[in-house]
Parts: sequence; C-alpha cells; structure tokens
Amino acid sequence: MEFKGTKSKWYINRYGNVVTENEEVAYMPSLTKKEHKEANALLISKAPEMLEMIKLLIDRLEENDLKELSAVKRAKYLIKEATEI
Repeated sequence: MEFKGTKSKWYINRYGNVVTENEEVAYMPSLTKKEHKEANALLISKAPEMLEMIKLLIDRLEENDLKELSAVKRAKYLIKEATEI
C-alpha cells in the first residue's frame, strides 16, 4: 500500500492547477468556477498528506487491538484502491 504518485510537495499555482516542483499534477479547466477550482485543487494537493495520516491512524488503532473495527477495514480498503495500479 505504497503511494506510487509524485512524491514531492504539491501546491496550487497562480492558474489554479495542482503542481509540484517539476510537473503539473492536475489541470483545472478554465471553465470551472474559481471557487470550485480552488477547492478541488486544495483537496487534491492535500491527498498525499491525508493518505499518510490515515495510514498512521490505522497503525495506532491496530496497535490497540482495534483492527477489526469496520472503519479500519474500510480505510484499509480505500487505501488499497487508491494505491494499486
């Protein structure tokens, strides 16, 4: 369950697209409302950090014998879906 995408920090450029130091990660069409474009770009730019935090939370829950919780199982399934290519 390793993230295989772009490893460097993601951010939103002046055009509202999600970029890294070397590449554009997500292009936001200019027809999109500015507010929606910024909200989508922000969510996409935070995805790698959220993935790492979810993994950390799962580890902590499993350390406390809570691995059978449905939320833990669902989170692991979502991570698997998001990281398998």
